[in-house]
This record gives sequence, structure tokens and C-alpha cells, in this order.
Amino acid sequence: MKAWNAVGSGTFADRALPAGHPDRLAVPIAGDDPRAKEVAATLMDDSGFDAVDAGSIADSWRQQPGSPAYCTELTAAELPAALESAQRERLPKRRDFAAAILNERMEDPAAGLDSDYAVRLSRMIYM
Repeated sequence: MKAWNAVGSGTFADRALPAGHPDRLAVPIAGDDPRAKEVAATLMDDSGFDAVDAGSIADSWRQQPGSPAYCTELTAAELPAALESAQRERLPKRRDFAAAILNERMEDPAAGLDSDYAVRLSRMIYM
């Protein structure tokens, strides 16, 4: 089971919304046990996020760092296309590039690094 890994802590802290809200964000869930996916989806709903079935554990690479679904704050309508568009061979290079930028920015106390910056960076690089 893989869930919760494609959203940053700032998103969880600040972006939860009630079910049915048009701006509610989604989180991918991948796994091989249908019951475990149901439980994870219920927990996500209870915490203010929509769950999107991202397939099996074998498909879970689509929500890894470097993919268009990773830390890009997408809705349930947007997330399936992001998962589908992931290109496995590109993930490591994109992930490493984003990490280098974030690390450099963290070294500068005047940079004003926050979770919104990380989401904007992820969208620019991964999508």
C-alpha cells in the first residue's frame, strides 16, 4: 500500500477542505489489497482530501518524486491525467534537479522557502 507520499506536510496542514468543495485536493493511493485502499480512502476523506486510485504497487512509481502527481496539489479531476503522463525514465533526473534547487534555497535564510514555493517548483519541473 502506498498513500500519503505524494503530498507535502504543508499541504496536509493548510489545504484540507470538506467533501464536495470544488478546490479540494486529491492524493493518489496505490496498492494490491482492495480493502486497504478503501481504508486509506476513508482516512483521506476524513482528513479533507479526495483519494484517487493510482493502481497497483507495481504502478506506484507514477506518484514518486519527479512525477507530475508528486507534490503538485491537484484535484481529483486533474490527478488521473498527471498519473498517466508520468515517464518513469525521467523521474530521477527531475527529482534530483528539484532537490538541488530546494537545497540551495534552504541554504539562503533570506530566500523565504515555504510549502507554496515547493509546490510551484514541483509544478514547473514535474508537469
